[in-house]
Amino acid sequence: MRKLVFVLCFCWAGVAGAGPAPLSLFGVPLGQATRAQLESAMDKAGLTPVQVGKKFWYDIYHVHVQLPGASRLMVGYTKNNRFAVARYVFLSTGNKV
Repeated sequence: MRKLVFVLCFCWAGVAGAGPAPLSLFGVPLGQATRAQLESAMDKAGLTPVQVGKKFWYDIYHVHVQLPGASRLMVGYTKNNRFAVARYVFLSTGNKV
């Protein structure tokens, strides 16, 4: 089974005369985001949890309703439960959710 994975990057593009806006995920600025903040935001956004909790490096959510074409969102954390990485998984043609 082939899957396409996209990783969100910390990229900022300044607008003339304005400072860069902080990168955020579901309304939570990612610069100092904690697991608790992001889990709360995911819950409010209606994402369906597959694997969530401090015993995992990644929280995993089904997101096919919120983002058609995507199957999962994987949010990774440091050992101190700070945001590290977010990955959307998109199924390639012929694969099933």
